[in-house]
Amino acid sequence: MSLGRPIPESSVTEAEREALERWTRRPTTAQALAQRARLILACAEGKTNSVVALELGVTKQMADKWRDPEQLGAATMLSPRSLDGANTQTIAVELPYGIDEHCAQARRAGARILQEPQDQFHGARTYKCLNLEGHLWTFSQELTLGL
Repeated sequence: MSLGRPIPESSVTEAEREALERWTRRPTTAQALAQRARLILACAEGKTNSVVALELGVTKQMADKWRDPEQLGAATMLSPRSLDGANTQTIAVELPYGIDEHCAQARRAGARILQEPQDQFHGARTYKCLNLEGHLWTFSQELTLGL
């Protein structure tokens, strides 16, 4: 008889497993993403939160949070392009200058511009685009007031 609450099942498809394993091996993967991939793979193997935490050097709470399919879900590791366009995250970047030129460069690189650069009531100039993988980006530049 085990003590404590039951561990929620954490499973990944074969395609998701391959992508996660690739991220753990690729030298250009951000360390946080590689750690997240290792944690998801360990949870999918049925390891307890304590074992996952000990093996990966994270807290039991982190292992528990990332195991929970409602909290994480396998889709959050994939790009919108691989999920029939379902957006999994958005990115906001503040530029110091040159937002119009930045938008033109993004368009030349293949981004789909959703909102052309325009001044906002809150004192910034912004534009929105989708990159080639389908992630939503919002770029802004603070407007200087001519006093």
